[in-house]
Amino acid sequence: MRQGADPATASTPRVTPDQRETVGRDGLERDQAGVPAVARLGQWQKMANNSAVVHAGAALQRKATGAVLQLGRKKGRKKAKGKTMSLDAFLAENAVPREETYDALAEEGTISPRELRFSQSGCTSFFQTPFPDETGSMIRTVAEMTAALQNGTLDPQTTPPITITFFEGEIVSVDNRRLKAHKDADADIRYVKVDFDQLTENQQSHFDGGTFDNLHVR
Repeated sequence: MRQGADPATASTPRVTPDQRETVGRDGLERDQAGVPAVARLGQWQKMANNSAVVHAGAALQRKATGAVLQLGRKKGRKKAKGKTMSLDAFLAENAVPREETYDALAEEGTISPRELRFSQSGCTSFFQTPFPDETGSMIRTVAEMTAALQNGTLDPQTTPPITITFFEGEIVSVDNRRLKAHKDADADIRYVKVDFDQLTENQQSHFDGGTFDNLHVR
């Protein structure tokens, strides 16, 4: 404190020159609006305190929000992990019943070989009746038919249709060698749909008592 200074005003904060205009009778410096500097300082401190509270609150809110989001992400990952399944499992879980698919098929047409199963687990490679490709070469085996389908010397739309039926909950081919060739070549195949009880005795003899994903060719 300066020597001889008034104790009542010695600790009074001073305002900047551009804010100071007059000194009132009470000895308090006032700004252009006539507000004592002490009061103005109090307002500044109040605003500063409020600002600090707001910033602190915002920081806490961001921290809390981040924690909630992080927890949600962790739960989401756990949930997603719990729901993870293979494509085959997903398709199996959401597949249209095979009988409905079979019933919806036209009496004849073209179908993806992936939709069909074999009526036998295995057979010999040789066709009972060889047939020519578009170049005149004779196709005698499943492997030769597959190669002709792949290299374009055999048009899948010109091959005789296979017979398909519904058996033990699956759409099944009676003509297993041709289906095998089309599966291996990934080429659509022509079909004729015949109910199982309408198959000939010879055709029914092609069934091994089940349906099969693959055909072992000897």
